[in-house]
Amino acid sequence: MEEIVYGEGIPQEFWVVAKPSDAWDYDFLSNYLETSDICYRTCHRTLIAQALGGFRPEELLGVFREEKKAQQFARSVLKKYIAMRQGG
Repeated sequence: MEEIVYGEGIPQEFWVVAKPSDAWDYDFLSNYLETSDICYRTCHRTLIAQALGGFRPEELLGVFREEKKAQQFARSVLKKYIAMRQGG
């Protein structure tokens, strides 16, 4: 079978929010990181390819149908990670 079969209500494309990298320090998170670095539109095939490339399930923080909701969640994730790294 060459095509993915989507069940009713499952979108072919969706938005994901990934965990910010542990390598990103406070300065990078607060001054350079944008929501588009951790929030992006993808599909099942691309997500599978990312997993084969080393993307781990625990790095996936959210999956959304709507870009607006994904962006809102991504902003809250960035605020959380900036606060966590602010001390050092």
